[in-house]
Amino acid sequence: MAHRVFACVSIFLFTVTTLAQTEPSSQPVSQPATQTSISPKAKSLLDAMAKAYTDAKSLTIEGKLSLDFDAGGEQKNVSSDFTASFVAPNQFRHEMKDDALIVSTGEKVYAYLPAKNEYVAVEAPKERIAPKDLSEPITQLLVSQDPVLLMAISTDPKEQLTQGASNVAQAEDVKLGEKSFKALTFEKNDRGYRVLLDPSTHLVRQIRIDRKAEIQKRGVEDVKTADVTFDYTSTKVGDAPAPEQFAWSPPRDATVAKEEVSEEAGAAATALEGKPAPDFKLTAIDGSSVSLADLKDHVIVLDFWATWCGPCVASIPHIDQINADLSDKGLKVFAVNLQEAKPLVQKFIVSKKLTLPVLLDTDGATGKKYLANAIPETVIIGKDGLVKKVFVGFGGDEPLRTAIDAEMKK
Repeated sequence: MAHRVFACVSIFLFTVTTLAQTEPSSQPVSQPATQTSISPKAKSLLDAMAKAYTDAKSLTIEGKLSLDFDAGGEQKNVSSDFTASFVAPNQFRHEMKDDALIVSTGEKVYAYLPAKNEYVAVEAPKERIAPKDLSEPITQLLVSQDPVLLMAISTDPKEQLTQGASNVAQAEDVKLGEKSFKALTFEKNDRGYRVLLDPSTHLVRQIRIDRKAEIQKRGVEDVKTADVTFDYTSTKVGDAPAPEQFAWSPPRDATVAKEEVSEEAGAAATALEGKPAPDFKLTAIDGSSVSLADLKDHVIVLDFWATWCGPCVASIPHIDQINADLSDKGLKVFAVNLQEAKPLVQKFIVSKKLTLPVLLDTDGATGKKYLANAIPETVIIGKDGLVKKVFVGFGGDEPLRTAIDAEMKK
């Protein structure tokens, strides 16, 4: 009897975020939390920027998101306009032309995809919040389409902008048209980005992310350009948006986004089968450190999940039971949580009475290496270090146990 497979899949796919996708690097990338070095001049600019957004009671924004990509013989130059607005403390709206719409009415936050006439809805925050406390799919959509709006609704705009960066410094001013803007440079893993600030308002004028080094490291040849640019052409403070912008509800014929995994999402991850398992080093919920190198000569199960994902919540007790049944026979099982706060994860583990080891992929880097775009994703790694099987979604634990047993007997 065929199992119906369910997974949480990002239903909002904007061209800019998908064109530059490449195979994951095999280098270890997860390290202890990055300590950000910020020069005194950069700190002064960041503090002024954070105060400008924190003090703003309302914002209206117009911008353009674009990709300039020339690598591996492929050239892409695409862009799309977007608008956004915000009224403190918890009403906001983002709309990307011909793509996605996000609206917080103050009671609910809706994310709507017109092309599919599908939406998701979660409870709205009551006040400005840390982005990690907003629903993960909505946070990730704003990260990829409108990071300044995410800063505006955040309790700490400065932390939101600098998170994960190892070094922040002031650079030479940059002219756009006839006006000069203060420039900040950020170093973050294998990518760098530059932020331009308006010297009169202290608001962000432009964010440009250079992904050239990152893509080169992933094995793509002849990388000439790989820039993603958020161009905030107009930002107005104090002009309260029309209330009807936030009085939104899904169209009558719209449906709730389905959680059935697509063949495309599954195929990307299963392409890892037969290849060396990407290395990782992660911190466990108990504070210990776990790396793939530490697990040689064992069959390993990695289950990528999140508390907001319904199919993950349904599947993780089965993973926990597999750990209970087979850990004393040498099987190494780990639940890898994707980019959620430790207290939230701990609370979930206690409430579900889980006993399996839980690793925290706080920056999502390990999930990206394992192409965990649809979760739960369960990966079986053989004693030889090769990926033997990837299960995307939850279709019962019988196929998983069969695959594990086959590897344990080798």
